Amino acid sequence: MDAAGFHGFARLAGPEARASVPWLSHLEVLKASLTKLVMRSAEARASEITPLRSALDVRPAFRTEAGVALFIIGESLRADSLLTPGRGRGSAELQERLDRGLGTRLPDACAGGNGTFIAVPKLLTAAPGEAPPSDTARPSLLALARAGGAKTAYINNHEIWVMPETGHDLVQKISSIESSSYDEVATEAVENFIWREKGAHSLAIVLHLYGQHFFYEDRYPGDFFGAEVATASPAVLEELRYQRAAEYGAHILTRAGRMLDSLSVPAYLVFTSDHGENLPSDGTGKRFHAGPVNSRQDTLVPALVLWNRAFVNAGRQRRLEPLQHAALITHQNLALAWLALLGAPHPLSPAADPMTWGSASIGAPAGPLRCAELPR
Repeated sequence: MDAAGFHGFARLAGPEARASVPWLSHLEVLKASLTKLVMRSAEARASEITPLRSALDVRPAFRTEAGVALFIIGESLRADSLLTPGRGRGSAELQERLDRGLGTRLPDACAGGNGTFIAVPKLLTAAPGEAPPSDTARPSLLALARAGGAKTAYINNHEIWVMPETGHDLVQKISSIESSSYDEVATEAVENFIWREKGAHSLAIVLHLYGQHFFYEDRYPGDFFGAEVATASPAVLEELRYQRAAEYGAHILTRAGRMLDSLSVPAYLVFTSDHGENLPSDGTGKRFHAGPVNSRQDTLVPALVLWNRAFVNAGRQRRLEPLQHAALITHQNLALAWLALLGAPHPLSPAADPMTWGSASIGAPAGPLRCAELPR
């Protein structure tokens, strides 16, 4: 309709029809189904074939508690770039929210790897940090929530559907390699799902953002910040654009926080990034992420939990106390924390020796790495 010029009619639809590419999810399901059929007995690497999962076969492990649970996975956000004083209004509002007791910043987390295809499936299945990328056969967090009685939504604004899974009430892919949307569109889709299902006992949503993935200047609206310095060097521009993308990400999280505040039921979100990023100012010569050698910068990520007043009144935030004083936690700790806040009867305990998967030197085979020993 939009391509035919009927813009007015297109605007009557919800955001998943108006501002996304609704056939992308179906295309990914078809591709994964055909792959599974044609190569049923083949041994294939995860980077070549992404298996199609289903949430329908998961047995209940616990009963979800009332309210709204949101798990937000950022992209390429370093642990030191979540909140920067003086960087912008988003960072300031997030800090003000934490100061009011409507959330907490947990210790930084060690991601399951320094690349999306390793870290995200491990995060969404609560795999141990030292587990290889193939160790993701256990049920996903969202499938467990669905089995426990929640209505579920899987919303993806990343260019690739890293861990496709069917069986949820809403499966929505917004961006593709050819066409990307700002993360505010994905946040609007979450808000729309919550509004449509507001009578449900419990809602659980996983949202994968485009975050701060390069190229950084494509991750925020051009008019969101002031003009760039015309005489800046390429390295300075890269740093500036990364920080602007991170500040736009803080703006997205403040919007999500305001959405929680609008709800009368207990509501919370857990935010972390899939991995970090290497920047010119690190002085290591490394760029971006997913390189052959893991670094602290591309493996350590922030951990943030936000909630509303109804959640505080229910006292559910106290379940996070075992994690709050650790020196470092892991992606697995955060995944289990999201489930614990949703009602899973598993006491939380920080990893005694946080681990990740990767390589500490060029040419060395990938394997378990101690996060405390990661090189710069």
